[in-house]
Amino acid sequence: MRSLRSVVAVLATMLALSAFAQPAPLTGDLAEIFAAAEGGDPEAQFYYAKRYYFGRGLPQDYEKAATWFLRSADQGYPDAQWYIAEMYMAIHWCITKADGACGALASVGRARF
Repeated sequence: MRSLRSVVAVLATMLALSAFAQPAPLTGDLAEIFAAAEGGDPEAQFYYAKRYYFGRGLPQDYEKAATWFLRSADQGYPDAQWYIAEMYMAIHWCITKADGACGALASVGRARF
């Protein structure tokens, strides 16, 4: 019973956090964002990562999102650092508590973290 409560608590927390973490509207087209991200702009890297994370304008790809979030986070961009922490917690839970039942997210965790 305690395990079930823990699972429900983790899922409720993740759901609540995702409500606050919806992507903000992006200005500029995808090519401009990508060019700035490739040029090393941490904010552009963050927004490019969010495109992959949420599947907005790009196919949803957690591994590519993690790559861009890490690039941005390594430059001290706090929102990217938050997403990396959120992904790490979700991946950790998927691997340890859900026996890897989270599919793509769990496989990214095994490969990246």
